Parts: sequence; C-alpha cells; structure tokens
Amino acid sequence: MRVLAALCTLTAVAQARLIGFSAPEFIRPGDSIDVGFLSEIYIQRVEDVACSLGYHAPAAVPQSLGNLIQDIQLGSDKSNLLSGFNQTITFPDSIPKGPANLRLACLGLYGVFNMPSVTIFEANVTFADATNGPIVSSAFVEPGN
Repeated sequence: MRVLAALCTLTAVAQARLIGFSAPEFIRPGDSIDVGFLSEIYIQRVEDVACSLGYHAPAAVPQSLGNLIQDIQLGSDKSNLLSGFNQTITFPDSIPKGPANLRLACLGLYGVFNMPSVTIFEANVTFADATNGPIVSSAFVEPGN
C-alpha cells in the first residue's frame, strides 16, 4: 500500500502546466528578447499545444490579443516542464512606443480525454527606447476581461 502511495505521489509531481510568462518591463521595438514561460505542478497531465503572443493598448477589447507578435508551437518538448522554459521573441520595430499590454493565449489539452482549454495571461509593459528594467510576470485574465 505504501508503494502505491509513493508511486501516486511521484506521478502527480511529474505533471505541470503553464501559468503565465515573464518579460522585461521596458521593451525596445525591434529587439529580440527571451520571454520566460512559467509553470507549476499540476494534478493531471496537460499537453501544452501552442501559444500566441500579442500586444495592444491598455484599454483594448476583452479577451483579445490585439496585434499578433508570434505564434509558438510547444508540443511534447515544451510541455509538462516543471522548470518552465525561455522562448526568444522578436518584437516588430513598427510597435509604437508607450504603455501596452502583452497577452499570451495558450491552448492546452487536459487529462486523459484531452479536453481543450485556452488560457490567457497578461502583463503590463512599456515599449521604450531600450530593453531593460525589472522583469514583470503576467496575471491570469479572467474570462470576459
């Protein structure tokens, strides 16, 4: 019985899901930067399929990505990673300077039945003359926001 309990614990620890991203607070349009994809231990298997990153002005349409920056294919190489990963993203040099929201929409397949779910995360950044400043982490966007 104890062996079964230990195996169940180890199996649960091996599962992870994406819970957001991190990026510099100030980003210069045209720069390529490493965006951190953050993860956490989760109770069931999640196959993270793909994410799309976009930006928009702070008062944009709810649930929208705005202007698409990049699509990121994840698959098994970047899914269920407890430590997360970095992805190099090139920001178009045509992005206007000023405050903006970065939004990341991720498609994941949950559990043994591969139930699809799209989760959106958002971080406030400023497009500026230089890429620097503290690293900001995203927050979960509630449905309808």
